[in-house]
Amino acid sequence: MVFMNELVILNTVLIVVLLGFFIRQVLKEGKIKKQLKQNMEDCGRILEEYPSLLMADLQFTKKLKQMDQLILNLEQKILTMENKRENDGGYQHALKILEMGGSKQEIMQSCHLTSAEADLLINLHGYRTAIKE
Repeated sequence: MVFMNELVILNTVLIVVLLGFFIRQVLKEGKIKKQLKQNMEDCGRILEEYPSLLMADLQFTKKLKQMDQLILNLEQKILTMENKRENDGGYQHALKILEMGGSKQEIMQSCHLTSAEADLLINLHGYRTAIKE
């Protein structure tokens, strides 16, 4: 009889342990189902937003290429202007042209000077000439 009581207690303990394990598994399954549902909703949102995000990315890439091309064009223009300034001999060249009897228009064209710069050099040339005499 004592053996039967121990067996009943052992069976009861076993049933309680198994029931606890079963409840724990059901709770885990519920959490997993909840996470799966959330993941599926997230995937749905991503699929809905993907075309607009892709279009925005393509437009951004296009604008970026346009800006790169604009920067390259500006850099080329700056280099061209610097080369033009370096190659024309600047003010010294204009003064030599004036010494040889060149006109205002001539130094403006050949040395790429503004009218004000040409006037200043003409006045400087006249001052130098007056001092030499």
